[in-house]
Amino acid sequence: MNDFAYRIELWATKWKSLADRSAAGQVKQTYVRLPIYPKTHYVMTPEMRERAMASILAELECGVRNSKGRQAGRAQRLHQRTMFDLK
Repeated sequence: MNDFAYRIELWATKWKSLADRSAAGQVKQTYVRLPIYPKTHYVMTPEMRERAMASILAELECGVRNSKGRQAGRAQRLHQRTMFDLK
């Protein structure tokens, strides 16, 4: 198994430098551009996504219904945050 250590130095909202580091912390190579990809890709089928969204909406409805009488503001925030996440 190969382990790589990269150091990405940032300044405000921009990158300052990209470097490949050894285990001792020595700079082995610097980069102007360095594509980094995730180790795994989580992909779900459209049918799985639709079932998950339906389940989330059903749970949201139950949560809003249970909190409406006690805390109207909580129910509204729960609805807004969930709908934002589903988008």
